[in-house]
Parts: sequence; structure tokens; C-alpha cells
Amino acid sequence: MKFILSIASAIFILISCSTSPNNNGGSTTTVVPVAPSNLTGTVLSSSSVSLSWVDNSTNETGFKIERRVNGTTQFSVVGTVNADVTGFTDVNLIANTSYEYRIYSFNAVGNSLTYTNTIILITLSQTVINIPTIITTPLSSITTNTALSGGNITSDGGATITIRGVIWSTNPSPTIALNTKTSDGVGVGNFVSTINGLTPNTIYYVRAYATNSAGTAYGSDLTLTTTNISQPYSYTPGPNITDVSGNVYPSIVTSCGQTWTSKNLNVSKYRNGDVIPQVTYWAQWRNLTTGAWCWSNNDSASSWQYGKIYNWYAVNDPRGIAPQGWHVPSDAEWSKLIKCIDTNADTIITSGPQSTVADGAMREMGLSHWLSPNTGATNSSGFTGLPSGIRDYNGTDYGFGIAGDWWSSSESNYTFAWYRELTQDLVSRAYLQKTSGFSVRLVKD
Repeated sequence: MKFILSIASAIFILISCSTSPNNNGGSTTTVVPVAPSNLTGTVLSSSSVSLSWVDNSTNETGFKIERRVNGTTQFSVVGTVNADVTGFTDVNLIANTSYEYRIYSFNAVGNSLTYTNTIILITLSQTVINIPTIITTPLSSITTNTALSGGNITSDGGATITIRGVIWSTNPSPTIALNTKTSDGVGVGNFVSTINGLTPNTIYYVRAYATNSAGTAYGSDLTLTTTNISQPYSYTPGPNITDVSGNVYPSIVTSCGQTWTSKNLNVSKYRNGDVIPQVTYWAQWRNLTTGAWCWSNNDSASSWQYGKIYNWYAVNDPRGIAPQGWHVPSDAEWSKLIKCIDTNADTIITSGPQSTVADGAMREMGLSHWLSPNTGATNSSGFTGLPSGIRDYNGTDYGFGIAGDWWSSSESNYTFAWYRELTQDLVSRAYLQKTSGFSVRLVKD
């Protein structure tokens, strides 16, 4: 009996020693906490990861986070969190590096007897930020003191574009240190810039720019020559002419001594009354070696506005497509008209842009026929150019609403002939297969 009582007393003493009352009626622990478990992690970036775990203890003071690098160093404590906290973010890490983590709990008595499971996390590769990639938009709508340009940002370099626009100067390669620049929004893609405050008859250098956190990128330099205050070109109304089909065309008399029709040809017969065949099927059109016509955009309803589209064989047929006393303009006559409208126009005998000034002077104003924006269209030449589009040498119709194209009577070689194209940016000179289909204007003999 005394032995049983002694055992009971010992148990009572042991239990009494395991806890002691505190001021709040609770107890102060005298055993180490249970270890946490289920450690998981997420890579956040090239320099940070986040950790989370399960708290299995009720008496911890907190948790210690240990880490080693690439499995070669010793584990060391890299962070401490308070009791009941089950997450930690490790920062200022090295990109593309392997980090191994484990966690234990602790209190005043000591550390948990074991760790969580270990996990390995590899940080992301360092993101390299470059300056943007940008292209300067061709100049257009040039006047005595204004012009249009812009840019196309094809890559942001890995960081947000914070400012973009164009810069101009009378010296090459202008920079954003100048005040002569525009600010045209943010982000990638195309943008339009309006250049103001220019001096008449002056050469400027223009280029687009875009800025991100890595720096500023520039597009290529473009040359801009503003127009004179008073242009030598002028015109007066000329006589109306009638073709063999009875269609009537107004004309203009330019200050350079030419008389041009101001409406596209719409005739379906040669001067002698012979019919010019209409060909709509593309496979037939592409193989022609004789004259033919089709509707602009292959739409008969367009004829009264846009006239007809002809291949070059119809233009050059000896029976004549023009009324008596008129003819299809030669390549040189086209150059004379454009040079008359824009004294700085290029008249060299190669293909390419001839003028970025004459385009506005030759385009019909408004959006009745041209697609938006048709900026800078004044029709100050009286030419009244419409975007009738073309039929290419394969018989495909395109460009309607975007461009107007007109034949010259001049061959480039056996299979090609010269023509002029009018867009919202420029007037250009080029040659294409004679099976192509373009509009036709006439000049008085």
C-alpha cells in the first residue's frame, strides 16, 4: 500500500511541475513545440520566392526559416516569423539560382525536434530590358509650316513605353533634348504626330522616338522640305470634252501650260467606234495581249464616279482611246504636272516617291470616296484624284478607297509600262505589267 501511494505522489509531483499558473490564468510551456509540416513554395520572380507551411504546434514562439544555395552551402537562418504565421517571402535572391528551404518552430525551451520537409525552388532568369524598336512614319501633308509624321513601335524592349512622338530640327539626328518635339501617348504600335511651327521653304530632319526604363530609341531620319509661301502652281477651268460614247469630262488648264481632264475616263469604245471588250474574269484578264476594261472594284455602280479600269493595251491601241485632240499623258507629261504642283518633286527617271506635297493638292477633299483620315487633302491642283484602286496583272482587284492609279502612254520595256499612284502619303512613279488595270486621264494635244 505504501508503494502504491509513493507512485501516486510521484505522478502528482511530475504533473504539478509541468505547468505553472500565469497572471492570465493560463500556463507557461516547459516543452519544445511540435515541428511544422507540408512546406510548399512559389517562385515569384528572378529575385524572390514565397513559402507556406502547416502550423502543428500550440506553444511556439515563432518559426525559423533556413536556406542553402545550390545544395552546396550549409543551411542558415534567413528569416524569423512570429507564432501562428505560416508564410514567408524571401527576397533579394540571385536570378536562375537553386535555393533549398526548411523550417522549424521554437519557443523559450528550445527548437522543435525535427524540420519540415525540404523544398527546392529555382528563381526565374533575369529579365533583360532593352530600348524600344521604332520606325519613323513617312512624312505627308507638308505645307509651309506643318506636316504629318509619326511612328510604329514594333517592340517595347521588355518595359512599358512611357512617352513617344517625333522630333525635328534643321540639323540631322535630333534628340529629345530639343523642345521641337511632340508627345503622342504611350504603348506600342502606330501613332500619328502633327508637326507645327515650321518655317517655309526650309529643310528639316524628322525622326520618331520612344522611351522606356532602359532609355530612348530613335527611328531613322527623314528629310522634310516645307513649301514656299506662294506656290507657282495655279489652274483655271478648261473646256468640257465628250468621248465617242457621249460621256462628258471637265478639264483644267494649269499654269504650266497643260490642259488635263479632271475626271477619269469612262469610255467603252475606241475613237473609231470599235468596242473595247469588258473582261471581268481574272483568269482571262491576266492572259490578255489586247485592250480590255473592267469596272473599278469590279462594281458597275462605281462607273459614274470612278470611271473604268483599262489595261495598257487599250491605252496604246492605235485606234485611240481618247477623243480627237486629246491623248493619254506620257510619263514626261505626268512628271511635268507633278513638278508644276510641287517645285521640289523628284523627276529622276527611276521608280519611287515623286512628291509628298502634291498628294494633298491632287486628292479630292473629304471622306465621300477616300477612306479616313484623308488628312491634308485640299485638291488645290484641281486634279480631283479619286481612290479607284487597281486590277493587278493577275486579275486581282485591290486598293479601292486607298489609292488612285493612272496609266501613262510610256513603256518601261516590252512587258512593263509607267504609271502614277496617288495615296494619302505621296505621289509615286512606278512601272507594272501591261496586263495590269489602271484608271486613265487625258491631256489636250
